Amino acid sequence: MSHKCDSCEKEFDTYESMKQHSEAAHSGGQPATQGSQSRAAIKIPWYVPVLVVIIIAIAAFVILKPSTPQQATTAPSVPEGQPANYWTESFPFGTNPNLHWHAYPSFKLCGEDKTFLQILNMVGVKFVNGMAGPHVMHVHEGEPWFHIESPPPTRKAITLANAFKGLNIKFSNNGILNYQGTSGCNNNQTNSLKVSVDGKPVEDPENLVLQDKQKILIDYS
Repeated sequence: MSHKCDSCEKEFDTYESMKQHSEAAHSGGQPATQGSQSRAAIKIPWYVPVLVVIIIAIAAFVILKPSTPQQATTAPSVPEGQPANYWTESFPFGTNPNLHWHAYPSFKLCGEDKTFLQILNMVGVKFVNGMAGPHVMHVHEGEPWFHIESPPPTRKAITLANAFKGLNIKFSNNGILNYQGTSGCNNNQTNSLKVSVDGKPVEDPENLVLQDKQKILIDYS
């Protein structure tokens, strides 16, 4: 019985001789082995190692990346000669339910005088039942001054910055409204915010504690 090669149809006397011919002549000169067949069966796509490297790199970056410290909210400095709990202690006037103070702000912005009512109108402050802002420190419609009532729990509750914040008026030691930084007047000069109370300059306007009968001038020029 003869055995014919499927590739070239050459005949051989035995199956073994035909098999040897087929492996030598038609498989690139390399006999097929069980090991090579196994390696071919588990061949890994080229992109798998690349993906593994990328995943390891990302994991290493996340693990080893130094954490960014959260910006601490710094409390205002305690005025000289005051106790350490100056900002957090209950306000010195106790719990008098009849407390009712008024503070009177005025404005000079880039050389132009403005009243508190004009500022409220510029911002579009909305009044509800004739009042705007929280009860502890609010304004009444048509009145150009702050009302401080309740009484407030701490000094921090009635700072000038919180008074404006309650009315959605942008204010900081850097400026007010859009009058900010060193060039808010657009006059080719160096501008800055200056605040005084009863004619005396205030070093830290944001943390000015509002009190009764204060006349506050907010000057940006």
